[in-house]
Amino acid sequence: MFKKLSLMSAMILASSVLVGYKPVTGDGNPDDWDIDNDQFVYDYADVFDDDEELELQKLCEEKGKKLELDLVVVTSRDLGSKSEEEYADDFYDEGRFGYEGEYGSGVLYLLDLDRGNIYISTSDLGLLYINDNDVETILDAIYEEAHSKYYYDS
Repeated sequence: MFKKLSLMSAMILASSVLVGYKPVTGDGNPDDWDIDNDQFVYDYADVFDDDEELELQKLCEEKGKKLELDLVVVTSRDLGSKSEEEYADDFYDEGRFGYEGEYGSGVLYLLDLDRGNIYISTSDLGLLYINDNDVETILDAIYEEAHSKYYYDS
Protein backbone atom coordinates (compact mmCIF):
# COMPACT_ATOMS: atom_id res chain seq x y z
CA MET A 1 0.00 0.00 0.00
CA PHE A 2 2.82 2.42 0.89
CA LYS A 3 4.53 1.78 -2.47
CA LYS A 4 1.27 2.45 -4.28
CA LEU A 5 0.75 5.76 -2.44
CA SER A 6 4.36 6.79 -3.06
CA LEU A 7 4.04 6.03 -6.76
CA MET A 8 0.78 7.95 -7.04
CA SER A 9 2.27 10.95 -5.22
CA ALA A 10 5.31 10.89 -7.48
CA MET A 11 3.11 10.74 -10.59
CA ILE A 12 1.01 13.70 -9.42
CA LEU A 13 4.13 15.69 -8.58
CA ALA A 14 5.76 14.81 -11.91
CA SER A 15 2.67 15.69 -13.91
CA SER A 16 2.29 19.00 -12.11
CA VAL A 17 5.90 19.83 -12.95
CA LEU A 18 5.37 18.80 -16.57
CA VAL A 19 2.41 21.09 -17.06
CA GLY A 20 4.04 23.99 -15.27
CA TYR A 21 1.47 24.16 -12.53
CA LYS A 22 2.27 25.47 -9.06
CA PRO A 23 -0.35 26.18 -6.39
CA VAL A 24 -0.81 29.85 -5.54
CA THR A 25 -0.97 31.38 -2.09
CA GLY A 26 -2.84 34.34 -0.68
CA ASP A 27 -6.46 35.31 -1.12
CA GLY A 28 -6.17 36.82 -4.60
CA ASN A 29 -5.75 40.46 -3.62
CA PRO A 30 -4.27 42.28 -6.62
CA ASP A 31 -1.34 43.43 -4.48
CA ASP A 32 -0.31 39.78 -4.01
CA TRP A 33 -0.56 38.48 -7.58
CA ASP A 34 2.28 36.24 -8.71
CA ILE A 35 1.38 35.45 -12.32
CA ASP A 36 3.23 33.10 -14.67
CA ASN A 37 1.62 33.01 -18.10
CA ASP A 38 2.50 29.31 -18.50
CA GLN A 39 0.06 28.55 -15.70
CA PHE A 40 -3.67 28.80 -16.30
CA VAL A 41 -5.29 27.99 -12.94
CA TYR A 42 -5.00 30.42 -10.01
CA ASP A 43 -7.04 29.08 -7.10
CA TYR A 44 -6.53 31.86 -4.56
CA ALA A 45 -9.86 31.01 -2.88
CA ASP A 46 -8.69 27.39 -2.42
CA VAL A 47 -11.94 25.87 -3.71
CA PHE A 48 -10.34 23.08 -5.79
CA ASP A 49 -8.48 20.08 -4.45
CA ASP A 50 -5.05 19.29 -5.93
CA ASP A 51 -6.41 16.82 -8.48
CA GLU A 52 -9.06 19.27 -9.67
CA GLU A 53 -6.49 22.04 -10.07
CA LEU A 54 -4.22 19.76 -12.06
CA GLU A 55 -7.09 18.57 -14.27
CA LEU A 56 -8.20 22.15 -14.92
CA GLN A 57 -4.62 23.12 -15.78
CA LYS A 58 -4.38 20.26 -18.27
CA LEU A 59 -7.80 21.08 -19.74
CA CYS A 60 -6.87 24.75 -20.17
CA GLU A 61 -3.58 23.80 -21.83
CA GLU A 62 -5.10 21.24 -24.20
CA LYS A 63 -8.15 23.27 -25.24
CA GLY A 64 -6.13 26.48 -25.41
CA LYS A 65 -3.62 24.93 -27.80
CA LYS A 66 -6.41 23.60 -29.97
CA LEU A 67 -8.20 26.99 -30.05
CA GLU A 68 -4.96 29.01 -30.23
CA LEU A 69 -5.71 31.14 -27.18
CA ASP A 70 -5.18 31.08 -23.43
CA LEU A 71 -7.92 29.81 -21.13
CA VAL A 72 -7.44 31.04 -17.56
CA VAL A 73 -9.34 30.14 -14.37
CA VAL A 74 -9.03 32.42 -11.31
CA THR A 75 -10.73 32.12 -7.94
CA SER A 76 -10.40 34.94 -5.42
CA ARG A 77 -11.57 35.92 -1.95
CA ASP A 78 -10.30 39.50 -2.23
CA LEU A 79 -10.77 41.66 -5.32
CA GLY A 80 -9.46 44.70 -3.51
CA SER A 81 -11.20 47.82 -4.76
CA LYS A 82 -11.70 46.38 -8.26
CA SER A 83 -14.94 45.31 -9.93
CA GLU A 84 -15.07 41.77 -11.34
CA GLU A 85 -14.46 43.18 -14.82
CA GLU A 86 -11.48 45.29 -13.72
CA TYR A 87 -10.01 42.41 -11.72
CA ALA A 88 -10.33 39.90 -14.59
CA ASP A 89 -9.03 42.31 -17.24
CA ASP A 90 -6.13 43.50 -15.07
CA PHE A 91 -5.18 39.93 -14.11
CA TYR A 92 -5.18 38.88 -17.76
CA ASP A 93 -3.21 41.95 -18.86
CA GLU A 94 -0.68 41.73 -16.02
CA GLY A 95 -0.13 38.04 -16.80
CA ARG A 96 0.40 38.93 -20.46
CA PHE A 97 -1.68 35.93 -21.48
CA GLY A 98 -2.11 35.08 -25.14
CA TYR A 99 -1.37 32.10 -27.35
CA GLU A 100 2.37 31.40 -27.65
CA GLY A 101 3.32 34.59 -25.90
CA GLU A 102 1.41 36.92 -28.20
CA TYR A 103 -0.35 39.39 -25.96
CA GLY A 104 -4.09 39.21 -26.22
CA SER A 105 -6.14 36.20 -27.25
CA GLY A 106 -7.96 34.35 -24.52
CA VAL A 107 -10.77 33.81 -22.05
CA LEU A 108 -10.63 34.26 -18.27
CA TYR A 109 -13.18 32.67 -15.93
CA LEU A 110 -13.34 34.38 -12.52
CA LEU A 111 -15.01 32.90 -9.44
CA ASP A 112 -15.32 35.83 -7.06
CA LEU A 113 -15.94 34.48 -3.58
CA ASP A 114 -15.38 37.98 -2.18
CA ARG A 115 -18.76 39.13 -3.45
CA GLY A 116 -20.23 35.79 -4.57
CA ASN A 117 -20.13 36.49 -8.32
CA ILE A 118 -18.83 34.82 -11.45
CA TYR A 119 -17.42 36.66 -14.45
CA ILE A 120 -16.09 35.76 -17.89
CA SER A 121 -13.65 38.06 -19.65
CA THR A 122 -12.72 37.64 -23.31
CA SER A 123 -9.90 39.19 -25.27
CA ASP A 124 -8.96 39.34 -28.95
CA LEU A 125 -9.68 35.93 -30.56
CA GLY A 126 -11.59 34.98 -27.39
CA LEU A 127 -14.25 37.48 -28.51
CA LEU A 128 -14.73 35.50 -31.72
CA TYR A 129 -15.39 32.30 -29.79
CA ILE A 130 -17.48 33.80 -26.99
CA ASN A 131 -19.52 36.96 -27.61
CA ASP A 132 -21.63 38.79 -25.00
CA ASN A 133 -24.69 36.61 -25.68
CA ASP A 134 -22.55 33.47 -25.26
CA VAL A 135 -21.22 34.80 -21.96
CA GLU A 136 -24.77 35.23 -20.67
CA THR A 137 -25.72 31.72 -21.82
CA ILE A 138 -22.64 30.22 -20.15
CA LEU A 139 -23.20 32.12 -16.92
CA ASP A 140 -26.83 30.97 -16.83
CA ALA A 141 -25.71 27.36 -17.39
CA ILE A 142 -23.08 27.36 -14.61
CA TYR A 143 -24.87 29.58 -12.10
CA GLU A 144 -26.27 26.71 -10.02
CA GLU A 145 -22.95 24.85 -9.78
CA ALA A 146 -21.01 27.96 -8.87
CA HIS A 147 -23.51 29.09 -6.23
CA SER A 148 -24.02 25.58 -4.86
CA LYS A 149 -20.26 25.33 -4.25
CA TYR A 150 -19.68 22.82 -7.07
CA TYR A 151 -16.91 25.07 -8.26
CA TYR A 152 -15.04 22.45 -10.27
CA ASP A 153 -18.21 21.50 -12.15
CA SER A 154 -18.86 25.13 -12.99
